[in-house]
Amino acid sequence: HNQSSAKRESIKSYESSKKDLEKARSSMHSCKKSYDNACRKAEKAITQRDEATLSSDDKLRNKLPKFEQSARNAVAYAKKCELNYAAAVNEVRKLQKAHRTTEFKVLNDLQALEFKRIEASKATLTLIARKHLELCEGMKNNFEQSLKKIIAVNPTTDLDTFIAKAKQESKQNAPAPLVLEEYQHHHQPLLEKEGITSTFIAVEMKQ
Repeated sequence: HNQSSAKRESIKSYESSKKDLEKARSSMHSCKKSYDNACRKAEKAITQRDEATLSSDDKLRNKLPKFEQSARNAVAYAKKCELNYAAAVNEVRKLQKAHRTTEFKVLNDLQALEFKRIEASKATLTLIARKHLELCEGMKNNFEQSLKKIIAVNPTTDLDTFIAKAKQESKQNAPAPLVLEEYQHHHQPLLEKEGITSTFIAVEMKQ
């Protein structure tokens, strides 16, 4: 029972560590996706700003302040997403190391438990085998006694005893004769007309 509990605790620890790592990886992938999207939007905003800066179109140049602000905002958000992504990567790396440590610990614990189980099984089987040897020794003695009795059997003496007993039993009263149940036909003409006839033939049994 103690080994089963220890095994369950070890497996539970491993599964918990694995779950934490998978959760961190999922979060990291989400941060990476946000980071990639933010970078694409920042790149688009920067390109739009630079084109307006170099443009000779007054209408487009009038929008330059707006494009510059959009570019600053996009770049700032991209940097924020970059920090979040970097933090998520570091968290995954930390949990990877922790999970590896947990994995080795659980394997060592399970190996130790298995060693104890084998030792206990070995001791139990050894005891059972010895008890069976003792039982077999007792059975051997019983068979030897039975063999002596079998060898001592005298067919002539046993047969004379059987015949004497049979003669004694033959002097007892014989059993009453067997009386068979009589078959009663319905004797109804109406049933006979409809084909319900007697087909039963009683055969007297010899006694």
